[in-house]
Amino acid sequence: MLTKMESLHDHAMLLGRKSAMERVASYLMRFVPGRGSAECAGPVGDVDEGMIELSMTRQEIADFLGLTIETVSRALSELKRRGLIRIEKQDRIMVPRICNLCRLTGMH
Repeated sequence: MLTKMESLHDHAMLLGRKSAMERVASYLMRFVPGRGSAECAGPVGDVDEGMIELSMTRQEIADFLGLTIETVSRALSELKRRGLIRIEKQDRIMVPRICNLCRLTGMH
């Protein structure tokens, strides 16, 4: 029950206090195990990359984040332009430097 309440609180904070870019970055970081939280110890070893498998469409992501699909698409395009992500397929995103993406979440 406590875990569920913490999850709902985190989602409410995401919707109420973060910018669109921070919301999208936070959403992507949810799929990187052991990273992106306040307890994150950083990368292990020299490799700081990860593959994210998305289970939601862009429209579903937009609804979850309280954004429009256009805003989600623009944020992903901006992350790609900055070299923070590479879109491998529609549902697969490569993050070459997880710490760089994590910095955009507003957690650090």
